[in-house]
Amino acid sequence: SLTAAGTRLYAEIAPSLDQIGNALKRYATPRRNRLRLLCNTSLATRWLNDLLPEFQRMHPDILLELRTALWPPDRLGYDADVEIFLGFGVRPPRAEFLVQSPFVAVAAPEIAARVVAQDQDIPLIRISGLSNVFDTWLSRKENKKIKFVDVAETDSNHGALTMAEAGLGFTLCSSF
Repeated sequence: SLTAAGTRLYAEIAPSLDQIGNALKRYATPRRNRLRLLCNTSLATRWLNDLLPEFQRMHPDILLELRTALWPPDRLGYDADVEIFLGFGVRPPRAEFLVQSPFVAVAAPEIAARVVAQDQDIPLIRISGLSNVFDTWLSRKENKKIKFVDVAETDSNHGALTMAEAGLGFTLCSSF
């Protein structure tokens, strides 16, 4: 049995031990045709998951292993064969451009009506890491007439879209 200190230590390191154990299992398991894919959570939820049934029909012999992360640094040692992330501006080495995905304005009907009427104090939901997208949109002549007020910030398109759909405010999301 563990001492109190041992119990606390185990609670802190158990997730890391599980991660090491899972990694070892992957390498101990006989390899079959496997594709390890790492993707933005939002991109997987709103775009990729709709494409996977067709991929599976075309390649039934491939075992697809999909992991999600908010941003590329969140890969946590996962050794993916393919990584698909939303990109803005600079393209990393060896990255391929897959699809153009412009940003669109999203709001629940009651918030959208306020934007169209150019009301003031429109609640704005920002997405972390996309300040330039929001600032560019807000600086457009037609948008300067409206006063937007930051009410929330999230780290994913999916989170922002879900909040906007719930009526929390107005956001800009990738159109994927």
